[in-house]
Amino acid sequence: MNAINFRDEILFRIDHAIEQHGYFIQYVVGDGRHPTWAYTIGCLNLDRPEAVVVGLDPESTAGILRCYWHAISSGADLATGREVEQPAFDRLARLVEVAKRHWRGKEDLMLGCRNYYRSIGGFPSAPRAVQIVWCDDDGRYPWHEGFPSKLRKLQVLYDDGRTPVDSE
Repeated sequence: MNAINFRDEILFRIDHAIEQHGYFIQYVVGDGRHPTWAYTIGCLNLDRPEAVVVGLDPESTAGILRCYWHAISSGADLATGREVEQPAFDRLARLVEVAKRHWRGKEDLMLGCRNYYRSIGGFPSAPRAVQIVWCDDDGRYPWHEGFPSKLRKLQVLYDDGRTPVDSE
């Protein structure tokens, strides 16, 4: 199979999953310098941000992204900064806007998403994404003092560098 056919096959699988389920989960395996992450493709069709999860195992990641999809496809208003329950992961998470610089150039976090929408004629709505940031066992997020450094290496933040405001 040549490179063009392989790329077309991937795009076909994405399109088929979106047609069947409304969304697709793209996994990206870490390389030792960067953690594993996954993101949705299809949420922009609902004029909602795509979602990214970083540093978790595939089962937890899929559960979190599936919960996000079901919430937005049911009409839930999941605003950035909001804390949401994650039953698939049994802890809270916060939605943080992914900075636009992570959609461009060498650092294109969501290249598969960009390629898919390009293949169908363009983005259906403005390209944007939220990172579903998970807390540690004590309810702390990466921007909190005491968040374990081991977990901080797993959960890289793709935000704009501003500390999210906690709504406590």
